[in-house]
Amino acid sequence: ITVTVNSLNVSSGVTPASLCAGTPTQLSASVSNIPQQGPVGFTTNVPVNIIDYSSTTGATPVYSPVVVWGITPSTIVSVKINLTHTYNGDIEVWVKAPSGDSTLLSNRRGGSGDNFTNTIFSMTAATNISAGVAPFTGTYKPDGNLNTALTGTINGTWKLIVVDRAAVDVGQILNWTLTVLN
Repeated sequence: ITVTVNSLNVSSGVTPASLCAGTPTQLSASVSNIPQQGPVGFTTNVPVNIIDYSSTTGATPVYSPVVVWGITPSTIVSVKINLTHTYNGDIEVWVKAPSGDSTLLSNRRGGSGDNFTNTIFSMTAATNISAGVAPFTGTYKPDGNLNTALTGTINGTWKLIVVDRAAVDVGQILNWTLTVLN
């Protein structure tokens, strides 16, 4: 019998023929496909529309979640994002940890330029995001410190948060990846 628990394959030596419906059975099991050691990426490809700023309601943050599981105490290697927006200077981009702590990746950078295309935020980057140019393709040091987002467990739901701070221009979070060391 193979049972999947939290995306881990658990195998048991019990055969279906030896099980009787309604009869408790003790199982011993082994786990395979444990997440690898070293850098591990967790990705979401579910698009999320960025809500335009409204003079009536103000800025509305949008959230794109990704679930991290099976990681021992760790450090964040990078956050990679792909998002469209027709005026990057309107938006703030944050990452929020399961603990509730967050850090600012990009604070209204890029002026009238469009998009973040395969943009990687890493504390080891040579170029600050403030020195980059839209569509910010490449690796940049974020406006905030990625290490401050990791004060509790790394396992749980992480969120990419985008806030549009000015009216007219719109966009969409296409996908993003959180890469951590296991």
